[in-house]
Amino acid sequence: MAASDAQSGIALRIERTYDAPPERVFDAWTRADAVAKWFTPSADYQAVVTALDARVGGRYRVEMRHSGGNIHVVTGVYREVAP
Repeated sequence: MAASDAQSGIALRIERTYDAPPERVFDAWTRADAVAKWFTPSADYQAVVTALDARVGGRYRVEMRHSGGNIHVVTGVYREVAP
């Protein structure tokens, strides 16, 4: 059985600067409707947020549905939530 991310020590940290007010960026990561608008790699995909619990320890799950039928899933856990 494969180790979970926490057990294996695998982590992903991304830092970006956006040309938007901090409140808008915070909403983009913590509101399902906002995530669904931007979280797609191209116009061939539709993002469907199936879980989003924006609190420390809460989980998110986003399905990126391709027009050809493939579905790519992204999941994670909120480690810090601060506007």
